[in-house]
Amino acid sequence: MTTTLDRPTRATRAILTTSAEEFANAATQAIASAASGGAPASVLAVKVDTNGTGAPGDNGQSAALREQVVELIRRNLRGNDVVAHASAEEVLVLLLGAANEQGNHVASRLCAAIRNHAFAGIGGDRPRIGVTASMGVASAPHHGSDVTALAGAARTACSTVSASGGDGAAIAAARAAERPARPLDIGRFVGRTEELAQLRRWLDESIAGSPRAVAVVGEAGSGRGALLRQLEPEVRLRGGSLVIARARMTSVRTPYGIWSQVLQALRRLPDAPTRTWHELTNLDPGIPGTAEGRAGSKYRLLEELSEYIRLAARSRPLILILDEMQWVDAASWDVLDHLLTQLERERILVGLTIRDDPGQTDIVERRRTLERIDYYHEVRLSRLTRDEVKRWLEAAMHRQEVGRELLAYIYRHTEGNPLVIVQLLRCMVEEKSLWFNGERWEWTPPSELQLPNGVDAVIARRVGHFSPTTQTVLGTAAVIGREFEVDVLQESDVGSRDVVRNAINEAIARDILQPNYERGGGGQAFSHSRVADAFVASIPPDRLAGSHERVARALQTRPRTAAETAVHFDLAGCAPDAYRSALDAATHAESVYSYDAAGEFLQIAARNATSPGELAEVRVRLAHLAETLGR
Repeated sequence: MTTTLDRPTRATRAILTTSAEEFANAATQAIASAASGGAPASVLAVKVDTNGTGAPGDNGQSAALREQVVELIRRNLRGNDVVAHASAEEVLVLLLGAANEQGNHVASRLCAAIRNHAFAGIGGDRPRIGVTASMGVASAPHHGSDVTALAGAARTACSTVSASGGDGAAIAAARAAERPARPLDIGRFVGRTEELAQLRRWLDESIAGSPRAVAVVGEAGSGRGALLRQLEPEVRLRGGSLVIARARMTSVRTPYGIWSQVLQALRRLPDAPTRTWHELTNLDPGIPGTAEGRAGSKYRLLEELSEYIRLAARSRPLILILDEMQWVDAASWDVLDHLLTQLERERILVGLTIRDDPGQTDIVERRRTLERIDYYHEVRLSRLTRDEVKRWLEAAMHRQEVGRELLAYIYRHTEGNPLVIVQLLRCMVEEKSLWFNGERWEWTPPSELQLPNGVDAVIARRVGHFSPTTQTVLGTAAVIGREFEVDVLQESDVGSRDVVRNAINEAIARDILQPNYERGGGGQAFSHSRVADAFVASIPPDRLAGSHERVARALQTRPRTAAETAVHFDLAGCAPDAYRSALDAATHAESVYSYDAAGEFLQIAARNATSPGELAEVRVRLAHLAETLGR
């Protein structure tokens, strides 16, 4: 999966208007469009919380602080969104094309950006950390048919959030007499204060022209990727572009797979490099290229890939986040090593996440190799302390004090691993062992709880809460991968469009899936690879092969999917299709000088050969490959 965040130029940053009349006009048009069946629209009411940040009587500093908050909000919205000062203390935001859930997603993201940002001190004061905001969300046509009704509903929801501890967002109630629902905010990023502050310093250094590379290392579920993703709003505020690419755990690793994602993201930037390349077109057909010129080589491919990335950073700072590097192929490590040795004054920061596994000696050796580079650093994440878990739970419960027994139960069962904490609490909410009574959060006495031990068992329990139809849809999605495109899932013949949409919406509501709203993308991602694995495990063994075949047939018409298609057809037992796809994948691997991967795909072709002639063809290619490698 790739996510690209553009720098906020005049064309991409949200429109700031100080005129209430201009805001009302824009909102009126959006509401009318939504009422006539067009795209929905949402209004956010935003207030900076006064919990120790903008104290009453400190009007000068409070006003300056609000201006910084408004600028952070504006930089983290799209070009057609509108931000306006409704009053001295309130900001209204118009989100075009966003319904309730999308609006709440944006509001929650903005709250996180404000919470984690270090705002400039006033009059020489130290930077302010821990500033928070309350936000209410109302959408058209659900909450009203005019600006007054919509803004009023958003303000009511904002007031409810503010009165219940602040620092969060809530969707307005369907009826004016009802209280807006504020869910358990367990998905927030808490702790890691020192690590995040260090990342910000490295980000600023890279933007100043001193490249940086940082690897975040930790066990599964420690929040490695979540830590690096906290840089997203900071990158936007500083006018940069951020690209997130994630490796996938597969039986045969796609050659340069994670870098192909990076290229696809970079060429979508407005000022992507436009020259003609000789090698890069083999990684991304969307890049203009020609085979003319001197003979190709792997070194030349590495040179072109490094140069493309460096050119992409000429007009803007560039931050690359390469997630789950323990699953990439050897060629992808070679690219990283080559790139980092080429950087001099480019405004580039490369962030890696690596699962800590001493048994992976090749990864340990790769990390040691990178240590020779002066600007390479490692951040190691440990488990959360008991006090950090306590602060997390109280923040999730909107500043409500957590009981000693509940804290002891959660810490004993999770040992401070963030992933396990999230899954355990989600399971408790779904089983109504943890609930909101309208005033405060309550829970079943820990002595009466009967929850399974271990993260996989807890996730499996959560999977079992879905209906068989939804499990089928999500199981097929997980077969595609942790990230998947909705249209690929739809083409995998798992049900009607409504069935797929309802399953996805239900999974999003339970934090099983996380939508990708960037650039209007239709992608979805499971909240963690262990969650995707659990859905695959829920598929009966006699049906799993059929799921792989349906996914393979949905993928085979798409460009550059031969590697994935070959693996799925192989697992499905479709020998003729697996044979053809594996040969195509081997040909592509050879074209990018990834000969080890080519050999693995030829082995897939060999075991799926259906005639002596096919087997002979594979053996001839294996012999040529061995000769190329000097064996």
